[in-house]
Amino acid sequence: MNDAFMSYFHIDHFLIDRGRIYKGECGIINIYFHFFAILFVKRLRKGEFMLSNAQIIALGIFIFVYALIITSIREKTIAGVFGLVLLGAFSILTVEEMIAYVDWEAIMLLFGLMVIVGAFREAGVFAYLTAYIINFTKCDPRKMHYMFIGLTAVLASLLDSVTVALFMVTVTIMICEVIEVNPKPYIVSEIIAANIGGTATAIGNPPSIMIASAADLTFVEFAANMAPITILCLILLTLFLRYYYKDAMEEAKVKMERCPVPPRDLVTDEKLFKLCIIVFLVFVVLMISHSFIHISPAIIALGCSGVILFLGGKKMPRILHKVEWPTLLFFGSLFVVVGGLAKVGILYMIATGIAGLIGQNMIAGIFLVAWTSALGSAAVDNIPLVATLLPIVFDISQITGLELKPLLWAMALGACMGGNATIVASAAGIVAQSASEKAKYPITFFEFLKVGMLSVLLTVGVGSVYLAIRFGVFG
Repeated sequence: MNDAFMSYFHIDHFLIDRGRIYKGECGIINIYFHFFAILFVKRLRKGEFMLSNAQIIALGIFIFVYALIITSIREKTIAGVFGLVLLGAFSILTVEEMIAYVDWEAIMLLFGLMVIVGAFREAGVFAYLTAYIINFTKCDPRKMHYMFIGLTAVLASLLDSVTVALFMVTVTIMICEVIEVNPKPYIVSEIIAANIGGTATAIGNPPSIMIASAADLTFVEFAANMAPITILCLILLTLFLRYYYKDAMEEAKVKMERCPVPPRDLVTDEKLFKLCIIVFLVFVVLMISHSFIHISPAIIALGCSGVILFLGGKKMPRILHKVEWPTLLFFGSLFVVVGGLAKVGILYMIATGIAGLIGQNMIAGIFLVAWTSALGSAAVDNIPLVATLLPIVFDISQITGLELKPLLWAMALGACMGGNATIVASAAGIVAQSASEKAKYPITFFEFLKVGMLSVLLTVGVGSVYLAIRFGVFG
């Protein structure tokens, strides 16, 4: 089998053909593909990667599910559930093993956040904050730009970045139509800011939630390591976007200095508004102190969401109805599909190959993990990417003896900020694009790619150098 494989895919021919496919998309991706192709094909030639029947089946199911997700032939939740069914049908995993592979802490935390954000939406909290910022900036296009970026990033670090991006984009379009300004520069900037801001804490981005939950990282520990990088990258990003959209801001002609609707009038439920503010403040305090009071983030999120549901009034069934149940099911099924690879040893095999490249060099490990995560996020949604990379990074740490946490910070950096490379690389980008298209302000793939790829090179480049110096040089 090995000889037949290599006779069909001679390594030089293999690299040239595959390189031609990726050359038009991104030269860096092309280089990385060559790099990993050389690594794994040469190891295959030596007979080190001979696969058992169970490994072939599990790997085939994983590739099949990924193909469905990438090509959108089937909705991602359906693809994930079908992969779960196939793993059971081929006896790769039992029901008990499937349940064990699901990270229930991450699922419960996401559910709690969805309820809290849903209550914010129903109460009009997002609209109130945005209108207040508009009045504060007196509708100055540049000041609005800065404030939208900052507000989006801050909210994304404390709430679900996907929902924050969706509602910031929705409210921004509404305001820009009133003051007759093109909303596209603001929308693109908010998508990028949401992904960057969500990197700062363990609850901001789905990848951050998955990483913190898998490694049992506290809110404070995660923020202490990732918030400084996030702040630095956000400052650089703001300066970059100021230059990139300079002409658009100069051309904007604003006819008013205040939002035509008073911020308080945008509050749709006064009682729920006050309840949300109180519960959210309690939520933030508990999340910051959870390592001291020994209550898990998932329990805190469930408890706060439970209080809102119990005291929130007649709108609560609507909030439960709008919880993104398909997303939660997708997360669960994805954990199981990746768990199938873990059980048959595929992930450990990949980790062994990468570990051979890194050795005990922390700087090499940080750069490799950060840029692999970033470039991977440019090609696929960063949620399935992190679900796949997490166990691999754990194995790399165990094999090489390198400290685990710097590698996790590198993966969080690459996966979250790398999601800005294309508009379909992150959940925040996908929902924001959908909202802008419905409002007749479509943002094309290549329109976003120009600014998105530059932002990734800037933020991931600076962030990975920061991590390499901190943990590789002074570690």
